[in-house]
Amino acid sequence: MNTIKISKILSIACLTVLFLPACDNEDLVGDLVDEGAMVFISPESEDTGLVNFLDPDQSRLNFTVSMTDEQGRDLEFAPVESIEMTVTYTNASEGTTHKQLLESLTDWPRTFDLSVDDLINLFPDEVLTRESLGLGDGFFITADFRMQDGRFLSGWSPALLDNSAQSIYRVFVNYPVACPSSLAGTYLAECTNCPNGEVASQTVTVTEVSPGLYTINDISMLLFGAATPIAYNFTDVCNQITVASASRDFGTAVVIETQDGTEYNPDTGMITFNLQYVAPSCCGLPGLQLSYTLTPQN
Repeated sequence: MNTIKISKILSIACLTVLFLPACDNEDLVGDLVDEGAMVFISPESEDTGLVNFLDPDQSRLNFTVSMTDEQGRDLEFAPVESIEMTVTYTNASEGTTHKQLLESLTDWPRTFDLSVDDLINLFPDEVLTRESLGLGDGFFITADFRMQDGRFLSGWSPALLDNSAQSIYRVFVNYPVACPSSLAGTYLAECTNCPNGEVASQTVTVTEVSPGLYTINDISMLLFGAATPIAYNFTDVCNQITVASASRDFGTAVVIETQDGTEYNPDTGMITFNLQYVAPSCCGLPGLQLSYTLTPQN
């Protein structure tokens, strides 16, 4: 077998959905690998990207399943009889997974527009109900294949894990049970408790690091002076705000803990910080509490 043919066989094995869950070059050299197929799943503009834990009825799962990617490349490497769209539900509290058939497609492309109840009703009540749906649970949607030659191909190669918007390998969509969060922007910070005479107000910037994780450019209300703002990360989980415990350097480490009352109000867009300094062990800071509100300016 020449080098070109071996290279072609290995490429097919790594980049298509096969019987094998991964590439094992030692087993494949010299063997003819049957070709498979893969889907291209594209979320539409109305897709929420998650199941809204606070308001499940606001969830919309809107995506298109195709066997041609956005650049027109054919992903049906061998004739396909049907695409078996499946949903795997993960119960975060129990650490269990449950897989059900969503629909068997005999023609494509196909656009799905699903509610959270459409997903829940796929599973028996002992597995999932609206009442048992928990924060951190998730729904993973992908495809198996029934080939025209009688083969059934279940799963897909780890080589296809690049599910970015630019990738040919968009073989799944994932909907975590979470809370939407969009707090990035400019805010007016105003003290409700600045015991050491810090500034009464200032403009701060909140930047999104990743979904639900943000950085504020100064969390100290200029406690250390205008030349030394203290940037800190905080998280938003279902309107509950938590300041990260990791410190930032200022001589000795500055560590801030979140106190009761730190929250986000979705009706007003205001963020309330109620914080306590636990380090450094100098300057009268340990135990100092600082409370202020952030009012959105854009």
